[in-house]
Amino acid sequence: MKLEFCFVSRHNPGTFVKSHSHKALEIVYYTEGSGEIAFANRRWDFSEHDFHIAPAGMFHKQKNTEELSGICVGVSGSGLEDLTGTWHDFSGALRYPLEQLVKELNAKDESYELIANGLLEQIIGLTRRIIASQTKGVESPKNEKIDKALHIIRENEGRVSLDNISDTLYISKDYLRHLVRKSTGQSPLRHIISSRMEKAKRLLETTDKSIGDIATECGFNDIYYFSRFFKRNAKVPPAAYRKRMKI
Repeated sequence: MKLEFCFVSRHNPGTFVKSHSHKALEIVYYTEGSGEIAFANRRWDFSEHDFHIAPAGMFHKQKNTEELSGICVGVSGSGLEDLTGTWHDFSGALRYPLEQLVKELNAKDESYELIANGLLEQIIGLTRRIIASQTKGVESPKNEKIDKALHIIRENEGRVSLDNISDTLYISKDYLRHLVRKSTGQSPLRHIISSRMEKAKRLLETTDKSIGDIATECGFNDIYYFSRFFKRNAKVPPAAYRKRMKI
């Protein structure tokens, strides 16, 4: 298996991407926005946390109704070559390794190629699992609880507590932790942290707001605590991250 390309694609509302194909199988995971994608004579609507697979040589076109962001990965020898279409990542488990892959390839730190290869294996494995579960029609009440919990976290951009989520879903915090960790491999707290970090990074990358204002928008009353939180999770302070992303 070989990684052929990996990049983040962003489009303004109303953008039309004309029919095209790739030399390698393409996986596109939509992190923001919605729209429609067409393969030959079949069409699928997509939204945040959906992903599509386009085999090598398969022509497809796309249009989006709002601002769109997605992670595009090209891979050969994945074993997914007989699949075409769109699926939904209910648990959000696939998004994390995709985002980590982009970061590793951009930073190119020590041994990044080994880490990138490991992440690619994880991405393909999770993709197969998600497709297999939806092909079999596996959706249990437990899955619904997990989906709702992750939706609450994303909807509130991480500004929510375990108490809030467990109260909303009428389950204990311990059971919530068990369900989410078993399904996604991560604790609810890690999903909350990731969501808050996503918002902080987005604001640092796309706005000129002060670090203090961004801290407040992300739910931090203390700018120094926010800076420590950000550095602990991103490995660099907010100001350094902004400078790196704007180079």
